[in-house]
Amino acid sequence: MSDVRPPEWFAKSLAMWVAVVNKPLPELTIHSYWLLLHDIPRHELEPAMIAVLRQHVYQSYPMPGQVRSFIDNRIGPIEGWHLARQAMQAAGGSWASREDIERAYTTLPRRVVACIQIVGWLRLCDSSHNESLWERAWREAANITTRSDDECVERIETNFLKGIPQHG
Repeated sequence: MSDVRPPEWFAKSLAMWVAVVNKPLPELTIHSYWLLLHDIPRHELEPAMIAVLRQHVYQSYPMPGQVRSFIDNRIGPIEGWHLARQAMQAAGGSWASREDIERAYTTLPRRVVACIQIVGWLRLCDSSHNESLWERAWREAANITTRSDDECVERIETNFLKGIPQHG
C-alpha cells in the first residue's frame, strides 16, 4: 500500500480534517482514504470533503462512505437522468460492450449507477421509457445504495420490477 501516494491536494484536504478533529491521522489511514476515494474527480471530491467535515459532529474522522454519500445525494433525479444518458451515449448506447458499460459506471455517482441497474441499460437506451420511470428508480435507489449488493438485488426484484413489462 505504501507505493500508492495520494496527490498533494488530497493530503492538504486531509490536513484540514486533522486540524479540525485534532487527532493524528496515520499514514496507512491516509493511503486507505485515497484508495477508497481516488475514483471521484477532484472537482467533486475536494468540496465534498469540506462539506462533510462541516456537517460532521463527532470527535473522529468522517468515513469515506460519508463523502461518497454527500456527492451522491447532491444531485437530483433530473441531473442524474442527464448524467446517465450522457454516459450511455458515450459508451455506445444499446451497442455498448460490457467493458464500456462498466467504464461508464466508474464515471457516475453511485445513485445514478443504481438507477441504471434498477431500470436496465437497454431499457434506458429505449427512448419510449421516459423520465417518470427514472424518477421512480431514483426514489428506490435512495433506499438501496446503502445496502449490500445481495440486499439491493432482492429489493429491486421484489419492489421495483413488479408490474414493469419485461422484454425477453
